[in-house]
Amino acid sequence: AAVADYRHLLRPEQLIVSVIAGLSVATIRRLLGGSFPVARTMPNTSSAIGLGAAGVSFSDGVAPSQRESALSLFRAIGEASVVDEDRLDIVTGVSGSGPAYIYYVMEAMIAAGVQGGLTEETARALTVQTVLGAAQMVKATNETPQALRRKVTSPNGTTQAAIELLEANGVGDHIGRAVLRAAERAREIGRDLAEQTIASGKQV
Repeated sequence: AAVADYRHLLRPEQLIVSVIAGLSVATIRRLLGGSFPVARTMPNTSSAIGLGAAGVSFSDGVAPSQRESALSLFRAIGEASVVDEDRLDIVTGVSGSGPAYIYYVMEAMIAAGVQGGLTEETARALTVQTVLGAAQMVKATNETPQALRRKVTSPNGTTQAAIELLEANGVGDHIGRAVLRAAERAREIGRDLAEQTIASGKQV
């Protein structure tokens, strides 16, 4: 409804930047009533502190200068990767929803620390720094997470015991399924939005 309300203010050559999960270029154009150039994106909430991750796709008709403007916008608040539009749903699953997965793991680590006798303040400080350090290690060394994990995992040590428990309970598989479910939900939202738009009669 908001997009439709503002479409009379837009110029035909004006770049439209969307951050709405599942809202396809085709649906945006139907809502606007024209073949506007569109940059469809999926950033995440870490953009608020300049550490965001965004996937960006471009419709036909986007001028090189508009493309650069859109990428500059999202690179000013983190990383931006150009992907085909049909890959934006998996971007949503990986990085759009991704911070929540990390927060979920952090919640569990903090709770376990408290259960083991740490104060909540100490458990929180150690968990936050551990997650921050792990992310920075991957970025600074350019090594794969798998390679870095192996360096931490001494044979028959504490980390190996923990990893074996995670693997025995299928944690990696569950995380993968969660990412794919988020992507699937983005597609479902997109289909619903497209159907609602067509039903409302807002055609090009």
